[in-house]
Parts: sequence; structure tokens; C-alpha cells
Amino acid sequence: MKLRFFSWLFILFIVCALFIVKLLQGDVIETNIIALLPKTEQQPDISQLSSKYISSHNSKVVFLLGHKDKAQAIQVAEAFANKLRQSELWKNTVLRHDHSKQQAFYSFYYPYRYHRLTTRQQQALETRMLADWEGAIQQQLLNPAHMISSSLLQSDPLFLLKEQLQQLTPATNNHFSIVDNLLIAEADGIYYVLMNSEVTFDVFNLRLQKQAVEGVERWVDQLKSQYVSTEVVYSGVLFHAEAGARNAQSDISFISIISLIGIFILSSAIFRSLQPIGFCLLTISVGILVAFTLTSYLFDKVHWLTLVFGASLIGISVDYTFHFFTARQAEETNFSPMRVIKRITPAVGLGMFSSVIGYTPMMTAPFPGIVQIGFFSAVGLLSAFLTVILFLPYLCQQPSKNKGFINLSFFISLHQYHLQCASKTLLWTMMILSLVGAALLFTKLPVNDDIRLLQQLSSERQQHDQKLKSLTGQNPINQFYIVTAKTEEQLLQKQEKLLTELVPLIKQGVLSHVSSVAQWVPSKQQQIHNLKLLQKNMPPEQLDQLLSKLGYTKDAKQKALQVYQSKTQLASFKSDSEASSLLTVRHWLSSPVSQYVSALWLGKYTQGYAAVMQLVDVKDITVVRDLASKDSGIYFISKADDITTVLSRYRHLIVKLAFIAYLFIYLFLGWRYGWLKALLIILPPLTAALTAIALVGTFLQPINLFNILAFILIMGVGIDYTVFLQEDKKHRLSTYIAILLSAGTTVLAFGLLSLSSTNAVQTFGFTVLIGISLAFIWAPCSLRKKISHSLTENDVNQQAKRHS
Repeated sequence: MKLRFFSWLFILFIVCALFIVKLLQGDVIETNIIALLPKTEQQPDISQLSSKYISSHNSKVVFLLGHKDKAQAIQVAEAFANKLRQSELWKNTVLRHDHSKQQAFYSFYYPYRYHRLTTRQQQALETRMLADWEGAIQQQLLNPAHMISSSLLQSDPLFLLKEQLQQLTPATNNHFSIVDNLLIAEADGIYYVLMNSEVTFDVFNLRLQKQAVEGVERWVDQLKSQYVSTEVVYSGVLFHAEAGARNAQSDISFISIISLIGIFILSSAIFRSLQPIGFCLLTISVGILVAFTLTSYLFDKVHWLTLVFGASLIGISVDYTFHFFTARQAEETNFSPMRVIKRITPAVGLGMFSSVIGYTPMMTAPFPGIVQIGFFSAVGLLSAFLTVILFLPYLCQQPSKNKGFINLSFFISLHQYHLQCASKTLLWTMMILSLVGAALLFTKLPVNDDIRLLQQLSSERQQHDQKLKSLTGQNPINQFYIVTAKTEEQLLQKQEKLLTELVPLIKQGVLSHVSSVAQWVPSKQQQIHNLKLLQKNMPPEQLDQLLSKLGYTKDAKQKALQVYQSKTQLASFKSDSEASSLLTVRHWLSSPVSQYVSALWLGKYTQGYAAVMQLVDVKDITVVRDLASKDSGIYFISKADDITTVLSRYRHLIVKLAFIAYLFIYLFLGWRYGWLKALLIILPPLTAALTAIALVGTFLQPINLFNILAFILIMGVGIDYTVFLQEDKKHRLSTYIAILLSAGTTVLAFGLLSLSSTNAVQTFGFTVLIGISLAFIWAPCSLRKKISHSLTENDVNQQAKRHS
């Protein structure tokens, strides 16, 4: 016994050392849901490019500092900006907008005014008569809001630049105006000052996100105490991530405390000792430790989904510990731990082996995530089983101080009634009706795999987002294209082609706006085309006539024509693809004018070059997605929808694997017990799982991947109940109490998840709660022979004697 104990202890020591080494390497947990996809479907380059763009926007935060008095609002904004600038967690805080930057913007694009014709300007050159040009220019000249200088009249006589710059920054609202270099809006009697900033860390870093949000909340409270009636609105991924983490931690803390209290009460009531709980935690901890370590070395990283649901499935091992302690509690005075282990090993071993067989089909799936869950669960369950078999006999060599079970008469009556033939007739009727009803309900079950079910946004965060959107018109980054090509020029041309296809969709209301690098830097081909268009449709002779009609002096007209000809002539170009004087992406990126949109340019990657086309307010994803399918180098990215699709595919696959697992378990049990008895063993948990999903999907919430994972959990736990009853030929009270305790703790541990504020977790909790309860109730149906007396008179007398 000692040799087996120390051998297993030595193995666990090595596992702990490997675990520590892996943790020191860092970055052990995988959080990217796309990593669950097969490598052939992952498009790792595109996934990396997408993550790069999303990360650049995740760090951004927008603030609105408001007050009824405009001067007070400005003071609040300046005070808050100083707080951000003094913190190491914040960077690039922008409150005032420098006029020199606006001038730099104008100066940068001024030399390229003839290269960057807008779509309207191109159409005007092709269709408008000279009189139309004259009228349009006269209108701008007579507009008092337009500051027209003599130099502008000579350098840009067609007034092209202003319209080009306006197109780059389309107005999404008219709320804000510039006051003392500040962007200020008035709404409901409150003046709001707009401010932008960024965090210096990964917004999903739990420790730093908490520090940053707590800092903001603390500064807001200070400002509100100093400036009465202050209102602060802020929005960004940071605050959503922190709110989600805070809600999850709150749910877990509450549910864990209630679960532990309930389990302690059950343990105290059954064993009148908390010792079994300690060993249950030891068993599960060892299982998770070994499973996590081996999985991390085999797969390099452990996915968070594997950790969550694999740990849940390993929780089945609590049954093994309870069986040992219930058998120990019922032992005679000459207690022998090895005799107890030999007694429970066949049932516990078969239960473990049948569950591992159930996870085997998952390890053959083409999805890395499902393979991980299957491997993690099988290894963890085997490790927990070995811990019970090898550790408990050595650690628990003394008999229980409390002989018998508390309230013995109640357990005897419940045990007798539950296993009686008359009761089984009722149970069989219930089970068959439930199976038929579940089969009928399954044909109409609603389905919802939306990833958004994993995060329940608080009403406060939703109000902040809505307020900010109504004033700024800004929307979160949800959908975009990633456009790829072998060269920069080909990439810009692809974006331009896609822009022409999106314009009709914008007019139809399919989306409201699109942003791309090609709008800021046209391709060389397009720039040369624009210059040729000017030469052809606005030659110097025609421009001369136009300037004469506009009243230009001879000297001014001559200077304007000289500038026009020097800027539009093509003699210096060796070919359409070579033009050193044209605007390039490299020149644009090196200028301050690109700082707000430079993230759109992803640059060089393994296959060439890539850039983003950001879509705003997409109403019909199907139409937008179809455009990308026309070109193999264009990828439509909608993170939430893509992950939802992954979850949907997982759900379909896991359903198939779950039934294959049941088939494998049936074949194993058929070899052990015979085909009819194996059917009786497998039918109760299968019916319980199907009924639970049917009831939850019909009356509570649409089913999703998490219902199916609950289905596997119910399968593993429920088969343990029926196998334990089959192996205990004498139908001992201790075995029944172990099953009852297992069902009670499982319902407490997982059923309480139905109290969570997250819809997906609620669904999982309700399914487990209903399924485990039904699996326990229907477990006696697995006993084929009638049982006239499930306890002999001698058994009852001995139990009563011990109890007294």
C-alpha cells in the first residue's frame, strides 16, 4: 500500500514540477476562439492581421466631460485630462486640437489636389459644361463662410482641395463645434467636452484593467465632489471587459459560496464530518492539475473553453470519493481501508472507464478545441480515480468516529421506496413518457449560438454607449474587410474597386460609411487617370476661358495656368506605373495626417500587403459578406458572427460525438453485462439528458453549445449512478447514500449556475440541474430483476445498532 502511495506521490511531484516550469514560460492559456478551428480553416495570417487591427482599437477610450456651465465643463475636462496624463496606464490623451495640425493636414494634401479627384469631381469633368463649372465656382467665391485668398485663386482655381478634404472626414453629426480648440456639444442643457485617450496595456489583462477602471471611477467621484452637477460619460472595450470580468467574478463568488455551504451541510448531515469534503477537493485538484499539465505540453496552450468545461467534467470524480467514505461509514468495527477499496473499485473503475470511453470520440474530432476537451477530461478523470484508489487507503486508515448515518430511518425508507418494484413501474412510465415527449420537442427546439450570450452588458454601460453614440455618431469596431495583395499598388487598386461596389450599398442604407486607405492615398493608376482626365476634359485652353469668365486679371490668370500645367503634365512619367511625384503610402504614413487612421494600413505580411476597410453600421451582413467572396484576397471579418458560426459548428459536431460516445459506452457495457442489461443501464441517463435539453430549450432559453456540453456531463454522471447500482449486488444502503450525495453535490455545484447573470451559463446550469435530478430519479430503472427487499432484516438491525 505504501509503495503504491509513494509511487503515485512521486509521479504527482514530477507533474507539479512540469506545471511550474510551464507557468514560468508564461502565456499558457489560449483565449482566441479561432484557435479552436482546424488549421486548414484558421487562415493564421488573416487571423493575426485581424487581431492586430482589433487590438489597436481595443485600447482606445472616448470620454465626454459634461456640466451645465460651459466654463465649468472645460475646467472638468482639463482636470480629468491631467489625471490621465499623470497615470502610467494611459497615453495619447487628446483634449485640445492644435490649429497647426490642421494646417499640416492642408499643407500635406495641397500638392496632390489634382491627383486625388473625388468621384463627384470626376463625374463633373466628364459631364459638366463650362457654364456649370463657372456657376459652382462663383457660388464658392460668393459664400462668406469660405475664406478665399489670392494665392488659393491662383493655385487651385477649380477649388478641388476643399471638397477632397471634406470627403476624408465626413460629418456623422452636427452636435460638436470647436471652442478654444476644444470639441464641445450641447445636449439637454449640458455642455460636453470630447476627449480621447488610450490604455498602455492589453485591455484583457485582468489586473491592469481593474486598476485603470477603478482609477477612472475614483477621479470621476473626485470631480463630482469638486464640481457639482458634473456628468462623465465614457465608452470603450476596456470598460466592457472590466464589467464582464466583474460580473463573472461576482457570479462565481456568490455561487461558489452557496455551493460550498450546501455541500458542507450535506457532508455534515451524512458523515457528521468535513473530512470527506477535503478529500473531494484533493481528488478534483489532482485531476485538474495532471490534466492541465499534460494538455499544456501536448497542445502547447490550454484553451479557456477546455479549462472551464474540462474541469466541470473532471468534477464527476467526486462520486469516487463519496463511495469510499460511505462504505467506510458503514464498515464494521474491524475497519480495513483495503477491503473498502476492493469493494468499491469494480463499480468506481467501471464508472470511470465508461466515462473515458465516452470522451474518446471527442479526441478524434477535426476541431482542436474538442480534442483538447476530450483529452483533458479523460486524463483528469483517470488521475482522480488513481488518487482515490492509491491515496485514500493510506490517508484514511482509521475507521470513522461516527458510526452509521444520521436520520437512518429516513434513508432506509427512501432507499426502500426508490428501489421497490412498484416504484420502478411508476419511474418507467415517467421515463418512457419523458423520452417520447423529448423526441417530439426536439423537432421544434429554438437554437441560438450567438457569442454575445457569453457577456451580459450592464444597463449603466449601455447607457454610456448610447449617450456617446448619439452625440459623436461613433460606433464600435464590429465588421470590416481585410484586403490583401502582392504589392501596395495592387492592394490600393483592390480597395478602389471594392469602394465602387460599396457606394450603391451606402445609398441603399445597407451600411452608413466606409473608411479605407485608398480614400486617403489613391493608387498610382488612379492618380495618373485623374491627371489625364484633367488634361482631356479641362485643357489649359478651356481653363483659360473659365478664368476669364470668372474675372481673373491677365497676370493672375497666367500664374494660375502655369501652376495648373506644371501640376497636371505627365511628361515626367516613364509609364503609368512609375511616377515619383505621386502620393505614396509611405509618404502618407510618415505624415501626422495619418495618425488617426494609420491602423487601417496593416502593411507587409508573409503573403504580400494587407489593409483594412472599416465598415460602419452594417444592416445586412449577407450582402456585405458576398462582396468579399468575389475575390480570394478579400476577407470579411465580423468577429462576433464568426465566433457564433464556430460555436454553431461545434454544437452540431458535439451532438454527433455525444451519441457516438453513448454507442461506445453501450458496446463496452454490453460486453460487461449483456446487451439488454447494458440498454437498461444507458437508458436512464440518456433520457434524463434529452429531457433536460428539451425542457430548457422549449420553456427557458434557446439551446446552444453549452446545453450540449451539459448533455455530456449528465451522461458521465448519470452512467455512474446506474453502474454503481448494477455492481452493488446487495443494493447496500451505503451505495445508495453515495449516489444520493453525489447527485446533491452535483446539483449544488453546477445547478446553481442557473442563478448566473450570463445567459449561456444560465442555460448550462438549468440543463445540469434538471438532467442530474432526473438521472438520479430514474437510476433504479437500470435494475432488471425485481427487488422485494432491498435491505435484509440483518442489514437494517446492524445499521440501527451502529446508529444508536
